[in-house]
Amino acid sequence: MTYPFHPSFGQDLKVVRRYRQAPVVCVVLSDGTHANLPCWMFDPVYCGSVSLCKQATVSLAALNRLRSIVDRQLECSDGGQSITNDGDDRTTECRTANDAL
Repeated sequence: MTYPFHPSFGQDLKVVRRYRQAPVVCVVLSDGTHANLPCWMFDPVYCGSVSLCKQATVSLAALNRLRSIVDRQLECSDGGQSITNDGDDRTTECRTANDAL
């Protein structure tokens, strides 16, 4: 675990499952429980760039993207709908449970 803000930071964790559909692995934590964690938490290059700073900063583009995602989720919240997204915000659509079948 190379993500410095996770309680298991610095520990070797046993991977018990890898998922094809998502960049996530299931690992056994030191207390014996299983946890699904994103793969980037094990990437020393990515996690090496993570640090604390006195004042948090977020780009305007990231905030606009978040706003867009939240707005679409709110639009989909009526009638038992959920959001589907293939990673491209332009293709996000609302689908009911029946549409997914």
